[in-house]
Amino acid sequence: MRTPGYIEEIEERRLYLEGVLGAAPDAIVTLDAHHRIVEWNAGAERLFWYSRQEAIGRNIDRLVTNPDVFDEAIGFTQEIMSGKDLHPIESIRYRKDGSPVDVIVAGSSILVGNKLIGAVTIYTDITDRKRAEDEVRQRAEELATLYATSLDITARLELSDLLWSIVRRAAELLGASGGSLYLYRPEQDELELVVSHNLVADYTGTRLKVGEGLSGRVMATGQPLIVSDYRTWEGQVSTYDEAPFTAVIGVPLRWQDRILGVINVTDLGERQPFDENDLHLLEAFAQQVAVALENARLHEGVRQRLEQLDVLYQVAEAGSRTLELQPLLQGLLDRILAITGMQIGAFYQLDQTAQQLHLLVHRGLSAEFAARMQTYEPGQGITGRAMASGQTVVLEDALDVPELRETSRRGGFRSQISLPLRVAGKIIGVLNLNSKGPRPWPLDEMRWLEAVAVQVAI
Repeated sequence: MRTPGYIEEIEERRLYLEGVLGAAPDAIVTLDAHHRIVEWNAGAERLFWYSRQEAIGRNIDRLVTNPDVFDEAIGFTQEIMSGKDLHPIESIRYRKDGSPVDVIVAGSSILVGNKLIGAVTIYTDITDRKRAEDEVRQRAEELATLYATSLDITARLELSDLLWSIVRRAAELLGASGGSLYLYRPEQDELELVVSHNLVADYTGTRLKVGEGLSGRVMATGQPLIVSDYRTWEGQVSTYDEAPFTAVIGVPLRWQDRILGVINVTDLGERQPFDENDLHLLEAFAQQVAVALENARLHEGVRQRLEQLDVLYQVAEAGSRTLELQPLLQGLLDRILAITGMQIGAFYQLDQTAQQLHLLVHRGLSAEFAARMQTYEPGQGITGRAMASGQTVVLEDALDVPELRETSRRGGFRSQISLPLRVAGKIIGVLNLNSKGPRPWPLDEMRWLEAVAVQVAI
């Protein structure tokens, strides 16, 4: 005969288990030996959208309405009912309305002695995690494509070949049908269309005033512009009145404080308008384009150009292998110093809130000097001037500047170049390179180091 105390204990355990089932965030479903649902907790209601009243007593196999997962779901149930545990496995299930949900499924049989009386199955909703993983995977694929594209365009030596490759690659990068590239002609203060790729007609040679049309507005404001349907856009110019353009995105080709031109990606179909992700991708690409254009203009010697591009390749390759900031920057700094022959270097990151530069990594500085140079205010020293002005600042010989002699002695250097690190027009840090002896800074070397700084910033 069961004592009152035993009955109370059973009742307490029942209430306890009900509380656990009710509070659990996961969907917990218990079945009898005939696959009928015995328990259907609040988590199951939230996940599958069947109420407890709708689920209790139903064969769980009848709730699997999608043929894509029917065989798998039945197999899981049979495996559990055979006395085996179902270890956590990722799968897809479908809600009451037929919408899919990513889940982790786990289950175990319930035995009394050697007799199977049922099973318990737990479903964990991983939709948000899968979405985040997909976004990260997509972003990684986009960045890999961006790097490959950048290396391809930067390797081209002939300007005409380079320009065509740029536009074609930009369209491919965003999954669009065509595009165009305008270069700024400062003598006329106009934009000239130099590449017209897959735009139904060849618009090469078209000229726009600054502020005219989409590209003219991008040039005038220095800001990108997205148009969802160019056919109805109020700013279109007469040249393109009959063009069946739909989605268009335009981004400035910015080199330091100058805009070299505008790159547009255009679609002629019914694709969705370009979004913020497309914008960020094209802006990053545009920075590479600006570097390539500037290099093509500045470096006439093929051998010197290839040697310098090889440095950019090495920096891009190092950046694509890791996302850990400090080891990445330390490795990049070592590469840059080894190639340039300079002995001292440092990366500073800008704290956007405090508007201070903070030392991240360095090489060649004494511990005492590095401790003194942990932060810079805007305009403070050469480093702070580079941050505040957004321009490269050079020092050929610190001994020629009385107020820098003591700093030079403590730091062990005589010359310095400070290069702002900029992404999409925003200063994010400064790269310092120092030499223990005095040295001039030829224009072509400065331009090349600025190209390296752009690659490092990206």
